[in-house]
Amino acid sequence: MFLSAFSSPTLKHAPLPDDEGRIVSGYTLGAIISYGAFSTIRQAFSPSGDVVAVKIVRHSNHFKQGIDADCSKKRIPHKAQVWETHKML
Repeated sequence: MFLSAFSSPTLKHAPLPDDEGRIVSGYTLGAIISYGAFSTIRQAFSPSGDVVAVKIVRHSNHFKQGIDADCSKKRIPHKAQVWETHKML
């Protein structure tokens, strides 16, 4: 107990919109399944209880990693075409 007084307090971060347990478009986000440079794949649960996978893309990550804005703008529409073949939230 005494030594714990000298440790740094643990700070909690503000909840993010894509944290586990958050509800997005009616889907409850679950655990992270996988992740890449620009996206995270989470298990999610539909309003009817079905288990699905949800891909969360943070467009701001393109700019944080120093990717050229013009290159990023070209890549996003291509990915959107690919995603159209899957159910989007």
